Amino acid sequence: MHLDHLASRASAVRTAGLDVPQRPPTRRELQERVRAFAVSFPDLCRLSSVGTSRGGEDLPLLVIGDGPLNMVIAAGSHPNEPIGGQKIITLAAYLFAHPAERERATWYLMPSSDPDGLQLNEKWLTGTWPPTMEAYHRGFYQPDGPAQPQPDWTFPFDDPTATQLPEARALMEVIDSAEADAVLSLHSPDSGGCLYMLTRGRAELVDVLAQASAGNGRCFGLGTGGLAYSTVASSPRSPTGR
Repeated sequence: MHLDHLASRASAVRTAGLDVPQRPPTRRELQERVRAFAVSFPDLCRLSSVGTSRGGEDLPLLVIGDGPLNMVIAAGSHPNEPIGGQKIITLAAYLFAHPAERERATWYLMPSSDPDGLQLNEKWLTGTWPPTMEAYHRGFYQPDGPAQPQPDWTFPFDDPTATQLPEARALMEVIDSAEADAVLSLHSPDSGGCLYMLTRGRAELVDVLAQASAGNGRCFGLGTGGLAYSTVASSPRSPTGR
């Protein structure tokens, strides 16, 4: 490969992901960055649309690598937690720069599972960063309750034929088509340390996750968030019951 082309690809990696910006990306910025990846690395990734949100926004999927493990990683199920979108961009840039990771797994990356909600948080997201407590709460939006359901919380575990949100259906189809070995939903806390929620008890992961937290200067948080749903989330079936 020509050296000039290699240099341009390296620059694309730095610009699009590894040079982390001062604030998380907006809905439009996320879409622009995954499209930039597809243009810069057409031989290393595949970009497609897996659906449309309730507000008519595209739901892009970026697939990187062709390894035997199938990893589905989705950001933005809580749209007031925009750090996950930047994690997707940074992870994609890392994968482009590390061939061994592309050979180890196939990575299915969804930059936002609720682009409509992310758009509604942009008032505080695009202001002074980091935002003040007042700016955050005045611009905060998170769907809550039957009138405003959250995409990730509407999987019909008990009734595969039940109607679900289009955003949930898109993620369900990605999980099924990928035959996912693992599914990660990215979030970010308002305060405190790193909190991990697992659907299966794996004692050997405790030290691994604690070291990951410590290595990034974060404490290992303890809590019971979402515990009431843990038995449902541990169902061995796929979201569509197949």
